[in-house]
Amino acid sequence: MRYQPTIRRGVWTLLLLALLAGSGCVSLCPTVHPLDAELVRSTQNLPCGARKHVYIFMIDGLDPSDLADLEGLHECLANAGFYKVWVGQCYHLPLIAKKMRQIHCEDPEGRFVLLGSGSGANEVRLLAESVQKDQLVIDLVVYTGGYLLRKDAKFWPDNVARVLNVLPEYSLVDGCDLPGAENCCVPTFGHHNTSTHPETVEMLLQELTLVACKVPIVIPAEPSAPFLAEPTPHPIEQPGPMARRDEWDFLKPADAWRGRDDWDFLQPDLKEEILPAPRRLPTPVEARTTSRP
Repeated sequence: MRYQPTIRRGVWTLLLLALLAGSGCVSLCPTVHPLDAELVRSTQNLPCGARKHVYIFMIDGLDPSDLADLEGLHECLANAGFYKVWVGQCYHLPLIAKKMRQIHCEDPEGRFVLLGSGSGANEVRLLAESVQKDQLVIDLVVYTGGYLLRKDAKFWPDNVARVLNVLPEYSLVDGCDLPGAENCCVPTFGHHNTSTHPETVEMLLQELTLVACKVPIVIPAEPSAPFLAEPTPHPIEQPGPMARRDEWDFLKPADAWRGRDDWDFLQPDLKEEILPAPRRLPTPVEARTTSRP
């Protein structure tokens, strides 16, 4: 009977959790709002080849149930044209680092973006430091609700080009502004709602657009037309001068007087030369008949 109070407390705890869930605590889970049409249009105006070279890795922190809804953010980025996005947990760091090294070898023009939510912000920093020895440059690191980060040099590794730090306006554990980074504050509660906030998504798409603009795009030149030599002009024969004609010329064709002068009557008429027919040799029968007396 001494275990009865413990069981009773457990039952009341389960009932309280069920009551809280039914009263609207589930509504605290973040959802990705529809994107602004103008913002989506600006990202889609980028060359398709530029967006294909942008690789985004998002790491959640101690959130196996995905309360931060990074999968929804993944789908949102895919709708904006950024398809190469990976979502993982803190225990996926070795696999992600291996994947980044493979991409760096296969795609020298690849651009890398890391996003860490909550305690995953610290894991992103460790990931950037682990690939630094491979001379792999991170174009953008985004910290959303990084309450474990502090004002020291560790949050910005040497191989990171730009840092965006997004914090919630209300939180049980407050973060801090990072010196040198782009610090932003969104009106929401808790670090779980920071990653999918509309202002965060808008800032993230703008930063991804800038990263994609760094990708060199080689536009193939149009094939030139084959060289054609100018046609050689052929000489045009000019008609000869017309001879003087008299009042009886209407009885003669016009071509009969072309190229003649007054003394053409003294020249003999040129007639077609008639060649003799070729001599045919007699056949043996004809030869015998002609040889008889």
